[in-house]
Amino acid sequence: MKALIERGRARRYAHNAITAGHGLMDPDFSLTDFRMRDGTRNFLTLPIVKSPGQLWRSLWRLKHVTRKANVQSVTDAWITFSWHGWEIAIHDPYGEYWFFAEDPQTPDDVLEEIRQHFLKAGL
Repeated sequence: MKALIERGRARRYAHNAITAGHGLMDPDFSLTDFRMRDGTRNFLTLPIVKSPGQLWRSLWRLKHVTRKANVQSVTDAWITFSWHGWEIAIHDPYGEYWFFAEDPQTPDDVLEEIRQHFLKAGL
């Protein structure tokens, strides 16, 4: 039970940290630079249109990708992969996919390639 409470607190913190002062997320799905407490960068938010499994499978179409983990539970999912050596994580709280660069110095052109891939895939 304590783990569920802690997870709930972490999710509320992440939601508040990302949305506080920003109103609704950018409807054109452009790159963002919201820094999390752990130092990661939230660089993209997309509405959930397809399942985490479909998102995971779409990674096969990316060149230079190393799929790392696909952890799904009843309440949420985390997908991690590396793209040209840069670590990326995707989380699905609140009906959205949140994309995180583990290193906030990940170049924007790398993040833009990821953004373009998922937009073209309809995810």
